[in-house]
Amino acid sequence: MRLRGNIILQYTITTVTIVLAITIALGFTLTRRIAAYQINSHIRLYQEVVRLTVRDDANVYALFEADSPGSVTPQLENLFREFLSLATSSG
Repeated sequence: MRLRGNIILQYTITTVTIVLAITIALGFTLTRRIAAYQINSHIRLYQEVVRLTVRDDANVYALFEADSPGSVTPQLENLFREFLSLATSSG
């Protein structure tokens, strides 16, 4: 009975409930958007790093333009290994 008669307590509980619901909704929404933005940024950055790295290396272009797979030079193998290690070295 005490809750029904106390309008200030009802208002406080209602306000806290609404603020809590909005806070949780905003938290989930912002977290998802920030994560998606970070993933997309890293995808674009990785493409740019690869493009700038292989821009001047004719062996890379010859490797991908060949009709049949050929042998990979040690320099290209090291380059590809460095690309694969980019994700683990940013730690």
